[in-house]
Amino acid sequence: MILFKQDLVADYLFTLYKKSVFKQNEGIAILCKEYLEKNINIDNQFYVELMRIMEISQVSKFDWSPYKIHKSYPSARSYYKQKLWIKLEDGNYITKDFITNNIDKYRLNLYKFQDSFDLLLTTDLITLDKYSSIYKSLTILEYGHIIYNIDTVCRMFRASIEKIIINELGIFIKLNYKNIKNPKCIELSELKELYKLRSSGKYYTGLQNHIANANDIVYDIKFNYRERFQKLFNSNLNDDIKIINFKNNGSFFEFEDKNLSIVILIASMCILILDIVLNIHFFY
Repeated sequence: MILFKQDLVADYLFTLYKKSVFKQNEGIAILCKEYLEKNINIDNQFYVELMRIMEISQVSKFDWSPYKIHKSYPSARSYYKQKLWIKLEDGNYITKDFITNNIDKYRLNLYKFQDSFDLLLTTDLITLDKYSSIYKSLTILEYGHIIYNIDTVCRMFRASIEKIIINELGIFIKLNYKNIKNPKCIELSELKELYKLRSSGKYYTGLQNHIANANDIVYDIKFNYRERFQKLFNSNLNDDIKIINFKNNGSFFEFEDKNLSIVILIASMCILILDIVLNIHFFY
Protein backbone atom coordinates (compact mmCIF):
# COMPACT_ATOMS: atom_id res chain seq x y z
CA MET A 1 0.00 0.00 0.00
CA ILE A 2 1.35 3.39 -1.04
CA LEU A 3 0.20 6.67 0.52
CA PHE A 4 -0.11 9.57 -1.93
CA LYS A 5 -0.50 13.30 -1.34
CA GLN A 6 -4.16 13.12 -2.33
CA ASP A 7 -4.69 10.53 0.40
CA LEU A 8 -3.64 13.09 3.00
CA VAL A 9 -6.10 15.58 1.49
CA ALA A 10 -8.87 12.95 1.60
CA ASP A 11 -8.07 12.21 5.24
CA TYR A 12 -7.99 15.90 6.20
CA LEU A 13 -11.30 16.72 4.48
CA PHE A 14 -12.98 13.71 6.09
CA THR A 15 -11.76 14.83 9.54
CA LEU A 16 -12.92 18.38 8.84
CA TYR A 17 -16.38 17.73 7.39
CA LYS A 18 -17.12 14.25 8.87
CA LYS A 19 -17.98 12.86 5.44
CA SER A 20 -16.16 11.39 2.45
CA VAL A 21 -15.14 14.03 -0.09
CA PHE A 22 -12.34 12.09 -1.80
CA LYS A 23 -11.48 8.40 -1.49
CA GLN A 24 -8.20 6.64 -0.71
CA ASN A 25 -8.47 3.96 -3.38
CA GLU A 26 -5.22 4.04 -5.38
CA GLY A 27 -1.86 2.38 -4.75
CA ILE A 28 -3.38 -0.84 -3.36
CA ALA A 29 -2.64 -4.28 -4.86
CA ILE A 30 -4.56 -7.43 -3.98
CA LEU A 31 -2.42 -10.37 -2.79
CA CYS A 32 -2.72 -13.49 -4.97
CA LYS A 33 -2.40 -16.66 -2.88
CA GLU A 34 -2.87 -20.41 -3.16
CA TYR A 35 -3.95 -22.44 -0.13
CA LEU A 36 -1.62 -25.40 0.54
CA GLU A 37 -2.04 -26.85 4.02
CA LYS A 38 -4.22 -26.34 7.09
CA ASN A 39 -3.13 -26.12 10.74
CA ILE A 40 0.53 -27.02 10.30
CA ASN A 41 2.78 -27.58 13.30
CA ILE A 42 5.46 -24.97 13.93
CA ASP A 43 8.25 -25.83 16.38
CA ASN A 44 10.19 -22.62 15.83
CA GLN A 45 9.57 -20.56 18.99
CA PHE A 46 10.57 -17.34 17.24
CA TYR A 47 7.90 -17.88 14.56
CA VAL A 48 5.33 -18.80 17.22
CA GLU A 49 5.88 -15.53 19.10
CA LEU A 50 5.74 -13.49 15.90
CA MET A 51 2.41 -15.12 15.08
CA ARG A 52 1.14 -14.43 18.61
CA ILE A 53 1.11 -10.73 17.69
CA MET A 54 -1.87 -11.50 15.46
CA GLU A 55 -3.79 -13.59 18.03
CA ILE A 56 -6.87 -12.43 19.92
CA SER A 57 -5.50 -11.36 23.31
CA GLN A 58 -8.85 -10.74 24.97
CA VAL A 59 -12.62 -10.58 24.39
CA SER A 60 -14.07 -7.63 26.27
CA LYS A 61 -17.37 -6.70 27.87
CA PHE A 62 -19.57 -4.07 26.27
CA ASP A 63 -19.50 -1.77 29.32
CA TRP A 64 -16.05 -0.41 28.42
CA SER A 65 -15.83 -1.10 24.69
CA PRO A 66 -18.47 -1.66 22.00
CA TYR A 67 -15.86 -3.69 20.11
CA LYS A 68 -15.41 -7.16 21.55
CA ILE A 69 -12.22 -8.53 20.00
CA HIS A 70 -8.74 -7.18 20.84
CA LYS A 71 -5.22 -8.11 19.78
CA SER A 72 -1.74 -6.87 20.62
CA TYR A 73 -2.44 -3.71 18.60
CA PRO A 74 -5.52 -1.49 18.16
CA SER A 75 -7.71 -1.65 15.04
CA ALA A 76 -10.58 0.56 13.86
CA ARG A 77 -13.78 -0.99 15.23
CA SER A 78 -11.79 -4.20 15.80
CA TYR A 79 -11.89 -5.04 12.09
CA TYR A 80 -8.33 -6.44 12.17
CA LYS A 81 -7.83 -6.74 8.41
CA GLN A 82 -4.03 -7.11 8.62
CA LYS A 83 -2.16 -10.37 8.07
CA LEU A 84 1.41 -11.31 8.94
CA TRP A 85 3.11 -13.77 6.59
CA ILE A 86 6.34 -15.60 7.49
CA LYS A 87 8.48 -17.03 4.71
CA LEU A 88 9.61 -20.65 5.14
CA GLU A 89 12.75 -22.29 3.78
CA ASP A 90 10.74 -23.88 0.94
CA GLY A 91 9.69 -20.42 -0.28
CA ASN A 92 6.09 -20.74 0.88
CA TYR A 93 4.47 -18.67 3.62
CA ILE A 94 2.55 -19.27 6.83
CA THR A 95 -0.07 -17.04 8.43
CA LYS A 96 -2.41 -17.27 11.41
CA ASP A 97 -6.18 -17.55 11.07
CA PHE A 98 -7.21 -15.64 14.20
CA ILE A 99 -10.72 -17.14 14.14
CA THR A 100 -9.60 -20.78 14.26
CA ASN A 101 -6.17 -19.98 15.75
CA ASN A 102 -4.64 -22.29 13.12
CA ILE A 103 -1.38 -21.60 11.33
CA ASP A 104 -1.99 -22.27 7.64
CA LYS A 105 0.43 -22.58 4.73
CA TYR A 106 0.11 -20.73 1.40
CA ARG A 107 1.96 -20.12 -1.83
CA LEU A 108 2.05 -16.38 -2.57
CA ASN A 109 2.42 -14.76 -5.96
CA LEU A 110 4.56 -11.78 -5.03
CA TYR A 111 5.88 -11.07 -8.52
CA LYS A 112 9.19 -9.17 -8.25
CA PHE A 113 8.95 -8.37 -4.53
CA GLN A 114 9.68 -11.53 -2.59
CA ASP A 115 13.33 -12.51 -3.03
CA SER A 116 15.22 -11.32 0.03
CA PHE A 117 12.50 -10.69 2.63
CA ASP A 118 11.39 -12.81 5.58
CA LEU A 119 8.07 -11.24 6.62
CA LEU A 120 5.19 -9.63 4.77
CA LEU A 121 2.35 -7.49 6.15
CA THR A 122 -0.79 -7.24 4.02
CA THR A 123 -4.32 -5.97 4.51
CA ASP A 124 -7.79 -6.81 3.28
CA LEU A 125 -10.08 -4.00 2.17
CA ILE A 126 -12.65 -2.35 4.44
CA THR A 127 -15.67 -1.96 2.17
CA LEU A 128 -17.75 0.42 4.31
CA ASP A 129 -18.13 3.74 2.51
CA LYS A 130 -17.53 5.75 5.71
CA TYR A 131 -13.94 4.42 5.76
CA SER A 132 -13.21 5.11 2.09
CA SER A 133 -11.48 8.43 2.86
CA ILE A 134 -9.36 7.17 5.78
CA TYR A 135 -8.88 3.48 5.01
CA LYS A 136 -5.21 3.78 4.06
CA SER A 137 -4.48 6.16 6.94
CA LEU A 138 -5.91 3.68 9.46
CA THR A 139 -4.06 0.79 7.83
CA ILE A 140 -0.72 2.61 8.02
CA LEU A 141 -1.32 3.28 11.72
CA GLU A 142 -2.03 -0.41 12.35
CA TYR A 143 1.05 -1.41 10.36
CA GLY A 144 3.10 0.85 12.64
CA HIS A 145 1.77 -0.86 15.78
CA ILE A 146 2.46 -4.31 14.32
CA ILE A 147 6.02 -3.39 13.25
CA TYR A 148 6.70 -2.08 16.76
CA ASN A 149 5.56 -5.43 18.18
CA ILE A 150 7.65 -7.35 15.63
CA ASP A 151 10.66 -5.27 16.66
CA THR A 152 9.90 -6.01 20.34
CA VAL A 153 9.76 -9.77 19.71
CA CYS A 154 12.96 -9.61 17.65
CA ARG A 155 14.85 -7.88 20.45
CA MET A 156 13.66 -10.50 22.95
CA PHE A 157 15.14 -13.22 20.72
CA ARG A 158 18.38 -11.25 20.07
CA ALA A 159 17.26 -10.71 16.48
CA SER A 160 16.67 -7.45 14.61
CA ILE A 161 14.91 -5.84 11.67
CA GLU A 162 17.38 -5.06 8.89
CA LYS A 163 15.23 -3.51 6.19
CA ILE A 164 11.63 -2.43 5.51
CA ILE A 165 10.17 -1.83 2.05
CA ILE A 166 6.67 -0.46 1.42
CA ASN A 167 4.88 -1.04 -1.88
CA GLU A 168 1.43 -1.69 -3.34
CA LEU A 169 1.19 -5.19 -1.85
CA GLY A 170 2.10 -4.27 1.70
CA ILE A 171 5.21 -4.06 3.87
CA PHE A 172 8.18 -6.38 3.30
CA ILE A 173 10.52 -6.92 6.26
CA LYS A 174 14.02 -8.43 6.19
CA LEU A 175 15.28 -9.87 9.49
CA ASN A 176 18.64 -10.69 10.98
CA TYR A 177 17.93 -13.80 13.06
CA LYS A 178 20.85 -16.12 12.39
CA ASN A 179 21.94 -16.19 16.03
CA ILE A 180 18.63 -16.06 17.89
CA LYS A 181 18.39 -17.04 21.53
CA ASN A 182 15.09 -18.02 23.15
CA PRO A 183 14.08 -15.63 25.95
CA LYS A 184 13.05 -16.71 29.43
CA CYS A 185 9.46 -17.88 29.94
CA ILE A 186 8.81 -15.00 32.35
CA GLU A 187 9.71 -12.51 29.61
CA LEU A 188 7.23 -14.07 27.20
CA SER A 189 4.55 -14.13 29.92
CA GLU A 190 5.10 -10.43 30.62
CA LEU A 191 4.80 -9.66 26.92
CA LYS A 192 1.45 -11.48 26.75
CA GLU A 193 0.19 -9.39 29.67
CA LEU A 194 1.22 -6.22 27.84
CA TYR A 195 -0.75 -7.38 24.81
CA LYS A 196 -3.85 -7.58 26.99
CA LEU A 197 -3.55 -3.88 27.84
CA ARG A 198 -4.13 -2.96 24.21
CA SER A 199 -7.65 -2.45 22.94
CA SER A 200 -9.73 -0.98 20.13
CA GLY A 201 -12.19 0.69 22.48
CA LYS A 202 -13.58 4.20 22.54
CA TYR A 203 -10.94 6.60 23.85
CA TYR A 204 -12.89 9.74 24.73
CA THR A 205 -12.88 8.66 28.40
CA GLY A 206 -9.18 7.77 28.35
CA LEU A 207 -7.25 4.56 27.82
CA GLN A 208 -9.03 1.78 29.66
CA ASN A 209 -7.60 0.33 32.87
CA HIS A 210 -8.00 -3.45 32.64
CA ILE A 211 -6.01 -4.27 35.79
CA ALA A 212 -7.68 -2.96 38.93
CA ASN A 213 -4.65 -3.39 41.21
CA ALA A 214 -2.12 -1.76 38.89
CA ASN A 215 -2.51 1.77 40.22
CA ASP A 216 1.13 2.72 39.70
CA ILE A 217 1.38 1.81 36.03
CA VAL A 218 2.91 4.52 33.84
CA TYR A 219 3.41 3.95 30.14
CA ASP A 220 7.02 4.93 29.58
CA ILE A 221 9.20 4.30 26.53
CA LYS A 222 12.58 3.47 27.99
CA PHE A 223 14.62 3.33 24.79
CA ASN A 224 15.72 6.02 22.34
CA TYR A 225 12.74 5.96 19.99
CA ARG A 226 14.39 8.36 17.53
CA GLU A 227 17.33 6.02 17.01
CA ARG A 228 14.96 3.04 16.68
CA PHE A 229 12.83 4.86 14.12
CA GLN A 230 15.88 5.90 12.09
CA LYS A 231 17.16 2.32 12.03
CA LEU A 232 13.82 0.81 11.01
CA PHE A 233 12.77 3.31 8.37
CA ASN A 234 16.04 5.01 7.37
CA SER A 235 14.46 8.38 8.10
CA ASN A 236 14.77 10.89 10.92
CA LEU A 237 11.93 12.04 13.17
CA ASN A 238 11.43 15.77 13.49
CA ASP A 239 10.74 17.65 16.71
CA ASP A 240 6.96 17.56 16.15
CA ILE A 241 6.89 13.99 17.48
CA LYS A 242 6.24 13.98 21.24
CA ILE A 243 6.18 11.18 23.80
CA ILE A 244 3.18 11.30 26.16
CA ASN A 245 3.16 9.33 29.42
CA PHE A 246 -0.16 8.08 30.80
CA LYS A 247 -0.66 7.58 34.54
CA ASN A 248 -3.21 5.11 35.89
CA ASN A 249 -5.77 7.00 38.04
CA GLY A 250 -7.70 3.86 39.00
CA SER A 251 -10.30 4.03 36.24
CA PHE A 252 -8.36 5.01 33.16
CA PHE A 253 -4.99 6.42 32.09
CA GLU A 254 -4.57 10.19 32.06
CA PHE A 255 -1.76 12.56 31.08
CA GLU A 256 1.00 12.82 33.67
CA ASP A 257 2.07 16.20 32.31
CA LYS A 258 -0.63 18.72 33.32
CA ASN A 259 0.95 21.46 31.19
CA LEU A 260 0.77 19.19 28.15
CA SER A 261 -2.88 18.47 28.94
CA ILE A 262 -3.59 22.23 28.92
CA VAL A 263 -1.75 22.65 25.60
CA ILE A 264 -3.74 19.78 24.06
CA LEU A 265 -7.00 21.25 25.42
CA ILE A 266 -6.23 24.69 23.94
CA ALA A 267 -5.20 23.14 20.62
CA SER A 268 -8.44 21.10 20.55
CA MET A 269 -10.49 24.26 21.20
CA CYS A 270 -8.68 26.08 18.37
CA ILE A 271 -9.38 23.19 16.00
CA LEU A 272 -13.04 23.18 17.06
CA ILE A 273 -13.37 26.94 16.42
CA LEU A 274 -11.63 26.57 13.04
CA ASP A 275 -13.93 23.68 12.18
CA ILE A 276 -17.02 25.78 12.97
CA VAL A 277 -15.76 28.74 10.92
CA LEU A 278 -14.85 26.57 7.92
CA ASN A 279 -18.17 24.74 8.07
CA ILE A 280 -20.06 28.03 8.06
CA HIS A 281 -18.01 29.18 5.06
CA PHE A 282 -18.37 25.77 3.36
CA PHE A 283 -22.16 25.69 3.60
CA TYR A 284 -22.58 29.42 2.89
